[in-house]
Amino acid sequence: MIGHVKSKESNVCACGKRIGPRSTHCQACFDRIRRYKLTFAQYLELWDKQDGKCAICGCSRPAHTEARRTGKRIKLVVDHDHVTGKIRGLLCQGCNRALGIFNDSYERLEKANQYLASLETDNGPVLAYY
Repeated sequence: MIGHVKSKESNVCACGKRIGPRSTHCQACFDRIRRYKLTFAQYLELWDKQDGKCAICGCSRPAHTEARRTGKRIKLVVDHDHVTGKIRGLLCQGCNRALGIFNDSYERLEKANQYLASLETDNGPVLAYY
């Protein structure tokens, strides 16, 4: 038939996402391997080690098998030292952004902690309403 294009068979990445016939990984897995030298299996190993929870706040996201079943994407991101490149763990996007805002500085995080602690009273935090 003129104009008919045969659809190519699609493959599946290790994470379960469909990929093209010449691809070996989906974009997310490719980026993880390129940036952190971390395979999907190694990512899942970290995931299991942290029980699928953010290493800072402890919030949990859908497990990989549930993510595949429901179509939800895994939300824990790879946290790494920007100087050495060493992987530190998996974080939710909020905690990962917070570390970035504080430039991974222990001193700045401690000062923020002291600031918040100084606002605490026996009845909870002191808030000023304007």
